[in-house]
Amino acid sequence: MHGVPDRLVVLPGGKVGFAELKRPGEKTRKLQDKQIKFLNSLECYVAVIDSEEDIENFIKELRTQRHGEINV
Repeated sequence: MHGVPDRLVVLPGGKVGFAELKRPGEKTRKLQDKQIKFLNSLECYVAVIDSEEDIENFIKELRTQRHGEINV
């Protein structure tokens, strides 16, 4: 499906998130923004990642998510 984030990340404990991977400083396209907004409306955890630090933060945040909690 076009515009859906690049990676689906599944961690123990039912932690599920979506990661859109970008080169450093690269922006998301309009279709990607639309899909991210849609996933957020379904209470999914979604992040745009463009650095190693973002990867670490994504995993850390995903581990702390509670079911139904949105943190963009």
